[in-house]
Amino acid sequence: MNDVCCGIRERCFVIEGELIWINNLAYRWQNAQEPGWNSFPGVIGFDLLQTPWDLKQGFDKDNDGIPDEYERDSIYYFHNIPVSRWDIDNDGLPDWRDPSEIPQMGMTAFKRFTLNLEPNKDNERYATLAGYNFKTGEYCPFDTIVMPDDQRFVMSCGPFRFMPDSSIVLILGLMITEWDPQHHTKPDTEIAKIDNWMQFFFDMNWLLPGPPPPPKLICVPGDGKITLVWDNTSETAPDPYY
Repeated sequence: MNDVCCGIRERCFVIEGELIWINNLAYRWQNAQEPGWNSFPGVIGFDLLQTPWDLKQGFDKDNDGIPDEYERDSIYYFHNIPVSRWDIDNDGLPDWRDPSEIPQMGMTAFKRFTLNLEPNKDNERYATLAGYNFKTGEYCPFDTIVMPDDQRFVMSCGPFRFMPDSSIVLILGLMITEWDPQHHTKPDTEIAKIDNWMQFFFDMNWLLPGPPPPPKLICVPGDGKITLVWDNTSETAPDPYY
């Protein structure tokens, strides 16, 4: 009965001197330690990494100089955009195919519930997904935080047009991390650090750490033998992400 959940639509963090931009994130934690546990349960987060496109004719929602109606148009790029700007984030994916370079709807509602307050009927659930208070009919897509309880939440995206025989892509990232108030850490700060890396990997077309470089091998000839000698390059090469 001590769970807390929260949603971040857009928020900046300054962590260890670095500016981190977090959006479309829901996370939960608890403020009280579990009986018999030596540490706090940690934090779990859910990030809507990819949602349906948010494109409107005559607009430039991401301020990249490309009108929304041409964001996914390779012919427009060919005739109007220099080749040097076809892959602006250098992830190997042309921007007209790159979800991280196309405006998206993101999280349009985040609603909290408890055992005593939750939508049980279909009409209540649909109203909740649309961002309405299913009790009053008031439009309030982002609830204020409530007291710790047996909490659960809904994060949603919409509305959007879903034409016959068409498809959409939704990508949800799941992450966990530890936090401990006794060591002066905060749940939002700890999950933001993990989410920042997750968003980076997604934005860079799932660029993940690869193997270290191979060692330099030297063959030393001898009398009826060859001695193989190699250096410790693989052991000392730094991890580019840490």
